[in-house]
Amino acid sequence: VLQTIYTGTNAPSSNSAGEVLFSGASANRLTGAPGGVGIWKWNSGILTQLLSTSMPIANAPGLTVSSFGGGLQQKGIEILENGTVVAHVAVVGAGVTSLNNKAVVRISNSAINILARGGDQAPGAPAGQTFVNFGSTFKFKVSPNGSVVFVGNLQGAGVTPSNMTGIWVVPND
Repeated sequence: VLQTIYTGTNAPSSNSAGEVLFSGASANRLTGAPGGVGIWKWNSGILTQLLSTSMPIANAPGLTVSSFGGGLQQKGIEILENGTVVAHVAVVGAGVTSLNNKAVVRISNSAINILARGGDQAPGAPAGQTFVNFGSTFKFKVSPNGSVVFVGNLQGAGVTPSNMTGIWVVPND
C-alpha cells in the first residue's frame, strides 16, 4: 500500500487526461514493513506503481534503479499527454561509478529505458566527450510530441567550464 507521498523536488505532475504522477513510499499491507520508494500514477481512481527502486532497466541489462529525486534535480518526474513518464534516476550494477550512475529514463508500457546516461557519448559532441551525470540543477522538459529536452554536462578532451553544459533533445520513438 502507498504509505507516504513526497513533495518538493519531485512535486506531482499531471496531464490533460487527468493522470497524476507522484513519488512516494510503500509498505507491506499485512506487516507494515517498508516496501521501497517509487513513482506512482493515479488515473480514474486506479493507483499504479510505475517505478520502484531495484527495478531493471530494459535497454541496459544488469542495471537497476537505485534511487530518484531527493534533491538531485529540480523537476525529476514528468508525465506526457499519452501517459508516458520521463524521470531522472540513479542506477546500480556492474561497472557503475559516480561518473555514470545518473540517467534520464522513459517509462512506457511497463518498461524503463535509458535515454541518456553519465558516461555516454554526447550526441553532436566531439568523440570522447561524454555526459558526466546531469549536475545538481538537472532539468528537463517534454514536448507535446514526446521529445525530451534536457540539460547535460560534459567531460573529456577539450571540455572547459565555459563549454561543459549543453542542451540535448531525444526524439520520441
